[in-house]
Amino acid sequence: GSITACETIHQQLQDLPQKVVVSFGNVSASGGYYISANSERIFASPTTITGSIGVVMLRADLRGLADQWGINFDSIPTSELSGSFDPFYPMNGRMKENFANFADRAYLHFKSLVSKGRGMGMEQVETVAQGRVWTGEQAMKIGLVDELGGLDRAIAYCQRNFTESGRAKVVAWPPKKSLFQAWVDARRQRFGDEDEDEDSLD
Repeated sequence: GSITACETIHQQLQDLPQKVVVSFGNVSASGGYYISANSERIFASPTTITGSIGVVMLRADLRGLADQWGINFDSIPTSELSGSFDPFYPMNGRMKENFANFADRAYLHFKSLVSKGRGMGMEQVETVAQGRVWTGEQAMKIGLVDELGGLDRAIAYCQRNFTESGRAKVVAWPPKKSLFQAWVDARRQRFGDEDEDEDSLD
């Protein structure tokens, strides 16, 4: 996932008053691990693909494609970094250096989240990071996952530890809509508030 999206979700999870327990599915790597690192407990299947603690930055270069179609672009930059995100502007040394610095800062931040969330030193995090992926079984051995098990086991953990009775109703979110409610929502989306306006005239 994108750095901005991952950080936004991570901050929103941090603001929740409830404990967050995570159950990994088939794949929960990179952005999936970013938003999970500070959770109360992480469950994963033995074959889950996780980890990938690293940062990759891509910058498209569409000049060749534009040339093929006879499309020309011209721009007047105000600095050496002005065309950094312009796919029709050639990369220069300053841009490459700037992208590299940004990637390094983002990688350091990612590792610090893992360090804090998993109670690991930064040097220890580095030994399991560097973009490498792990199975759930391997991840548990190196401290990136707490327990092996799926969603049912994660729910059972929450019921045991965060309820007084040891039982709690499990609610899927967002709740599944009835066929009638789906029809009403689709009608409102298509026609806007016309029905409400008509009602207000009666």
